[in-house]
Amino acid sequence: MTAYGQSEYASRTALLSSRDVRVMTQGILKNMDTGLLTKETLQKKAEELLVSADDYWMAYGLAALICWLADDRVKAQQALQRALQADDQKTSLFFFLLSLREERDHAADVWLARYLGQQDGSSLAEHFQYCMEAYTDGLMNMSGSRHVEGRLNDWKSEQCQDARLIQQQIQTWHDWFDKERSSVTLNEDEQFKLLKKAPKASVEELLQGAHLPGKALDDLQKLMDDDEASVAKEQAKSVLLERFIEADRSEEEQPSVYKPYISWLTDWCLDDGEKAVISLRQYAIASSKDWIRSAADDAQGETVQKLPDSFEFFSNLSYEGHVDKLTFYSIDGRNERDHLSALHTIIDAWQKEELSKHRPGWTVVAMLFCIIGGGALLYYGGGWVLDNHPFMLLAGVALLCMAFAGPIGGLIVTAILAGITAFLMNAITAAYASHQYIFITACVLILAGLSFKVYYATFGIRRKLEKQFKQYAWEEENCICRCMAETADFYDYYTKGMERQQDLHAFLDGLSASDYVRRNQGSARRIRI
Repeated sequence: MTAYGQSEYASRTALLSSRDVRVMTQGILKNMDTGLLTKETLQKKAEELLVSADDYWMAYGLAALICWLADDRVKAQQALQRALQADDQKTSLFFFLLSLREERDHAADVWLARYLGQQDGSSLAEHFQYCMEAYTDGLMNMSGSRHVEGRLNDWKSEQCQDARLIQQQIQTWHDWFDKERSSVTLNEDEQFKLLKKAPKASVEELLQGAHLPGKALDDLQKLMDDDEASVAKEQAKSVLLERFIEADRSEEEQPSVYKPYISWLTDWCLDDGEKAVISLRQYAIASSKDWIRSAADDAQGETVQKLPDSFEFFSNLSYEGHVDKLTFYSIDGRNERDHLSALHTIIDAWQKEELSKHRPGWTVVAMLFCIIGGGALLYYGGGWVLDNHPFMLLAGVALLCMAFAGPIGGLIVTAILAGITAFLMNAITAAYASHQYIFITACVLILAGLSFKVYYATFGIRRKLEKQFKQYAWEEENCICRCMAETADFYDYYTKGMERQQDLHAFLDGLSASDYVRRNQGSARRIRI
């Protein structure tokens, strides 16, 4: 059987798909140390890969590994060359991760140097992530870590000079802050139903913006404090290699995506744990802190710009035919007294106008004088008039009653007066009072009632109006006070939320990317499985 493509075995074997090759690679790796793979089995697998894979680098790389395990160094070298020709970068990364797994530090350094030597920091493919995970998870030896660290620092320093590229990262983070803002849920105390009626103000949007620094800080702190399940270093290396194999795709399946290093940093930050391990995400966030801070400041600036100079409220005043519109403004509820004073100025003017309509004028004074004077005359001279001119006295009382109670009312009052007098004259004997004084007393009582009617028609109505205006003013005061109270509460929530921006700054300033590179090779590694 010849080496590549001319054997009878090749003619009987269908092409292996890329997925079949990945499954076979994982199976071979799992059984490498079990002793279950015989030399004959390995040679058969190698032949199958070499003749059946459709120019897929992993097929040739696996064939090289199998030939190496079968101690066929010549075919191993030939297969390796074909793998490097198919995809030098992925092949180098594969054998670097395999060398890490097998604890072959020198081989790992060689393959890492070859892999990094082909990397252009301005155009990195997705598979660079697995080299980064080996670095941040502390799976490399010290020399390998220093090598990677040097390249990363050089790339970042160079790319940070590109203002357009930096602005792209800031914008990506700005979009993240926008999503964070929209996910803020306000509690029941932050509904502010009166403020929502104020024009030109979205209270919900303002409060979401105010809570944004705190929510972003909480989410970032939670991520940076995350510590995944402990896994031994050896197992971590195996898992990393398996993840690389499982995620790999041929160009036909999925074309490669290339981005600058700092763009990949942003992507790893916002990965949400779907692809990148936690150590890489933490390292990426610490490396991106300046862009996060700039985006946070931009987001807060947008919130500040949306905050109106003051909230505007309207109160349509209407009472007893009077109509007015009171407009008052506030941003923090501190000018409540000014608005109450303006309200009382309007209502006091209305009250003064209404009271002026019921002022005790000369006619009321004259009526009271007539009533009181008539009562005095009756009391002191009524007895003589009653004895000498009873009908004249009765007519005079009737006219007086008709003057104040109206024609019909006067006659009714006079009739009542005459009836009361007749009853008293018959019921009360002379031992208590004379007849004329009984009549006079009844007349005086009737005139006193008329006096009260006149008094109520003036001063009583005035007191009623004052009471009504006082009640109306109290109701309007409550409306203003509620608006001012909501404004004060809103401003308190808003300012306290915005103050957390300083906490976010302090947190970001305290981050250092080197703190998230796990250099202790003897400790347990923490990865997501």
